[in-house]
Amino acid sequence: MKSLIARSFFVLLFALMAASVCFAGAQGEAEKEVVNLTYWSVCNFPGYDPFWEEIAKRLNAERPEVDLTLTLTCIPYQGYEAKYRSAFEAGKGPDIFFDMTHVTAGELEVSEKMPDDIAKKLEGLMGGPGSIIGIYDGVRYGVPVEGGYFMMMFINADMYREVGLDPNRGAATYMEMLDHAKKLTKYDASGKITRSGYAIRYAGHAFGIADKALPFVDAWGTKVLDWDEKKASGYVNSPEAVEAVDFYGGLVTREKVSSVELGVPMDIFAQGIGGIMFRECFAAAWIKKNNPDLDYRVYALPKHKVASGYAGNFPWSLQVNKDAPERNRKWAWEVMRYFVDHRELRKELAVNASIIPPFTDLLSEPEFTSHPAFDAFMTMAAGRAATNYHIPPAQEVLQVFGQAVLDVMFGNDRAKPALDKAAVTIDEILARY
Repeated sequence: MKSLIARSFFVLLFALMAASVCFAGAQGEAEKEVVNLTYWSVCNFPGYDPFWEEIAKRLNAERPEVDLTLTLTCIPYQGYEAKYRSAFEAGKGPDIFFDMTHVTAGELEVSEKMPDDIAKKLEGLMGGPGSIIGIYDGVRYGVPVEGGYFMMMFINADMYREVGLDPNRGAATYMEMLDHAKKLTKYDASGKITRSGYAIRYAGHAFGIADKALPFVDAWGTKVLDWDEKKASGYVNSPEAVEAVDFYGGLVTREKVSSVELGVPMDIFAQGIGGIMFRECFAAAWIKKNNPDLDYRVYALPKHKVASGYAGNFPWSLQVNKDAPERNRKWAWEVMRYFVDHRELRKELAVNASIIPPFTDLLSEPEFTSHPAFDAFMTMAAGRAATNYHIPPAQEVLQVFGQAVLDVMFGNDRAKPALDKAAVTIDEILARY
């Protein structure tokens, strides 16, 4: 009888212990946070944005307290600003987004300030031109995308050899570049360009068209506006700016070395029907994807009155929506922290995207020193900084300037009157600030 009672007691004890374990396990599962992060990007960096889904997976595998997913949505670049703006205004914006802080933090005011520990770690990792990316008004909001975010000069080496030019020496001045472009250009029997010596940006967003003309304005020794003065008159229509825009538009109308029919620069350069283009380091990824056999070189931009400085008006960074749910914001920053803390992960992403990273602890790695744009990047980074337009009304201002450039390029107006009109409109925009 006693043995039966003892056996019954142990069976009951075992059952209670098993139930306790099951209950604890069920309770643990119930307490696990389920977090589904949304990430929006214009997806113009091949190999970059999808990798963030992988980063989230790796973080999730190391953190048993969370069931974390990150889902990428690609927003077409043409018109993405309106899509972002309407979503943020309706309270339906993504948790993480890819954009420029002077727009999202400065104008839309939707970016959350980066936690101090991540910001401090980033500042210790960055240097040179890329160090300003993700910052607005002295505050860090975003994780920078690339270090070589400014334009450099890409040349088609086969075309250079074909016309007797040395591809191992890029044009030192804009006048020499024009001479190269004249030699590289081909025409059909009617005089129509079949191969552009200089691949010019003539289609798409006016902001992007303005951006590609700005190195000329800078090299001619001037700028489009002064933000401290809140003034464009006397700058965008200065004699130097007029001469620069006249030279730029004249590549189409007067010198006839640039086509406004063949296609946009990256397309025709990758196709081998554009001899020279100005583009950022990420163009290497585009070329690798679209024409991996293309033989090309990358050089620092030429000089005119001054050497072209480094500046880019697309300082892309990853940011967190300040109006996202608290739990999502918490884990969005955990994803960012995980990325920043893991050097090999940062390296893997940059290699995957074929970009020059903004992190100084990676620049000596052979994967980056062998990047086609690395030497040009280092040359320009050691030089002067050009004026950048990382200001809240940048999109609006540069669209006006871009339209003036288009008017000159298509022969609808001369440089002086086109820029005089632009000055009036830009002054009106700046007066609101």
